[in-house]
Parts: sequence; C-alpha cells; structure tokens
Amino acid sequence: MKSMRFNNDTALGRLLLSAFQPEFLPAHERKFQAFRFREPELGPGKMRAVVRLATTDIFGVNIQVLNVGESEALHLHAAMDGLWMVFKGAASFVGEDGVEHPLGPLDGIMVPRGVAYAFKQVGDEPLVILQAEAVMKSAKKNTFKTFQPPGSAPRPELDTTMDLYDALLNEAELQATAGKRAQLPAWSYKDRSGVPEPRRVAFDDSNDLGKLLLSGIQPELMPKHERKFQVFSFKEPAVAAGTNSALVRIATTDIVGALIQVLPEGGEVGMHLHAAMDGFWMVLKGAVSIVGEDGVEHEFGPMEGMMIPRGVPYAFRKIGPENLVLLQIEALVSTAKRNTFKWVDNPSAPPPEAEDIRKVDVPMELFDARVA
Repeated sequence: MKSMRFNNDTALGRLLLSAFQPEFLPAHERKFQAFRFREPELGPGKMRAVVRLATTDIFGVNIQVLNVGESEALHLHAAMDGLWMVFKGAASFVGEDGVEHPLGPLDGIMVPRGVAYAFKQVGDEPLVILQAEAVMKSAKKNTFKTFQPPGSAPRPELDTTMDLYDALLNEAELQATAGKRAQLPAWSYKDRSGVPEPRRVAFDDSNDLGKLLLSGIQPELMPKHERKFQVFSFKEPAVAAGTNSALVRIATTDIVGALIQVLPEGGEVGMHLHAAMDGFWMVLKGAVSIVGEDGVEHEFGPMEGMMIPRGVPYAFRKIGPENLVLLQIEALVSTAKRNTFKWVDNPSAPPPEAEDIRKVDVPMELFDARVA
C-alpha cells in the first residue's frame, strides 16, 4: 500500500480533511478500482491509520486502524450515510441518547446522515474497522458538526497523529491479478458459532427486502430516510441444498444497500450492469474472480476486491474450494429516478437497449442480520 501525507498536498488528503465535501470527490469514471488491504503497523506516536480502498463521486470506502485508547468525539455529517463494520478488535458506538452499542468482529452499524455519533476503540488490541460513506448526489455541501464539550483541548494536527495509505492497485498491479489466484493474506475469518443465525426472509415480492433485490434495487423501493442507527451482527448461514447462495442484509437506507453474499458455488456469471449505483465488493473469506467487458478475469482473496462504478458491465464467480463470503455495498445515485439493470450478451457487445430486470424466483436464500 502506498503511504501518503495526511494533509492538503494530495486529493485524498484534502477529501478526508474536509470531512468528505462533495467538491473534493473525484469525477465519475467508468472503470474498475481494485484494492488490496494489508493491515499497516502504527508508527511511533500514531493513534490511527486510514487506508483508502476506493472512491467515486458518490462513495468513499476506507479502513481505519485505531490504536488502543483512540476515540472520535460526538459529531454528525449532514449529507452522507456511513456504514461501519469491525474486522478485528472491538468498538463502542454511542448516539445522542448516550446508549452504547458494543461491536466485535463482523458486527457493525449504519449511521444515516444527520445522526450524531461517537465511537471508541475498546480492549487491548488495535481496532480494524471498515468505513463506507455514501454522499448525497444533490448535496452542495456535507456539513460536519461536532459536539465536543466546551473548553475541551484542541485536537493535535492530524498529520502528526495519523498515517494515511492508499490500497488502490495501479493498472500494472491490477493486470498482475488476471487469471492468477491472488496470494491470500494472513487474515483470520472469525467463527461466529456463539452468534444466532440471522433471521430468514422470503426471497419474493411478499416483503420489502425481497422486492427490492428482485427489482435490481430500484430507487422507489428503497426505504425512507430515518434518523436512527441500524446495528447488525453477521454470522455465516448454512446454505440449504438446492440453492447456490445466501444473501444476508446488514443495512439499508434510501441511498445505501449493504449485503454479505455466501456462495458455495456459482456467482453472478452473466455479464450485466447497473446504471445508477456504484458497487463495492470485498472478499471476507474464500476467493472470487471478477471479469469486465474486456473478458479479463481478476482474482481476489480475503481483504481484496473492487469498486465497480455505475454503468460498468461485470460478472463474478466463486473460485477455490471453500465458500466465498463476499461483502457487497451499493451506493445509489440519490437523484436517480430509475436504476436500469441490463444484461450484456458478451464482453465485446454494448448493453442491449431493452432492460431485463429479473422478476422470477432465483435459487437463493435471503436473511436479515440487523439487530436494531
């Protein structure tokens, strides 16, 4: 991963220091962004490391590594929904009501825009936590408001207390993954044997979640904006015989849908695209092959993956002997009236004119991992 200065010298530094202001987000590009995360060592005197995984004009995904004792004061963001998921260590999130939500590995929380929150590292090992932020496309400014107590000491310059890294792969590094299994990192996938299995949901039009997924995530079916936390706890479900995957919803807002897919075989093997949403895909367990319209397959293992911007055709499939557990976070363009789903007949062909949104039963199971 590339080390960077946490200051205004780089576009990424400016974006993070500005608390995700829309004018600092990059322009929309129709190309894959691949990343490879490796946990960085915290340098002397450093309380936190921020690792950028991928960024679009409406979506930014980082992993933060917080040293023992590090915390964030109560604050809010007016124009972005934030999903946080613990990979290692423990965290505690708290809202304006003072109620704490303890989170361990594979637990997380969705913090919708306008909702004040604070969090802290808990325990005796550093916290490794995903931060996925979806910004309202219509927003001119993403107001940041802090609720630090009056008279509190000013925070030291971030450049002296934080490290900044970029996990994006350049074109040569991306091509090096083509058709060759990525070297799997030494990352422990946590067994959740003591956690209850998420509740099962019918994968049909009888409920809001089933309807939303079968429609290809249409804006009119997204839930209304609510100013409250969504807490989730993921446990890998057993995939029933006769099905090829399980989808586990971890959080949903009016502009974000977050799932974890569990695939013992198969995948989304038909080339397709989504016109109005940017998709973030990250392997938690196993390995995946993702292919674009050029027909080149790129293989990823745990803590690796891709951002697939809207309008970019792709397909993916599980590879290797063990189940594929794949984090999928979709950020919807907030101004979109429709999120067209299109099949692409072959990698060299343009998308057909007629949209083809699936309305039939599929061999999948659906679960909900939200606990609050």
